[in-house]
Amino acid sequence: MLRPGGRLVLLGPMSVAPLDELPQSTRSLLEPHLDAMTMKGARIYHAHNLPQLLTEAGFEVEEALDATPYYTPTSEAVHARFRVPWEVLRRFGDPAKWLNLPSTVEMYDTYGYIAWYVHTAVKPSR
Repeated sequence: MLRPGGRLVLLGPMSVAPLDELPQSTRSLLEPHLDAMTMKGARIYHAHNLPQLLTEAGFEVEEALDATPYYTPTSEAVHARFRVPWEVLRRFGDPAKWLNLPSTVEMYDTYGYIAWYVHTAVKPSR
């Protein structure tokens, strides 16, 4: 529970549009990832509706910063480094048994539909 005047900061990847508007190939990669997230409602919110959902929940949204450009170089470097080991391990079965590579390699194909956002909001003082 956040006290009045408290600040909520949400950071993380999210889809740039509702899931049902994304290509099926992208959804098939994203949906298991979203289902595994601990944040409830991960299938519901996206980059364009989260500020509205926060407002409806009683918060005053301060900022919705698209931080994707800061994450892109790291994402590309990690993909480049693990793509070949993933391909080799995949020939021997599920590479996830050895390393958490599906999120590193397979999710790379979803990057055009995923953005990293930082949302900050304040619970109004009473």
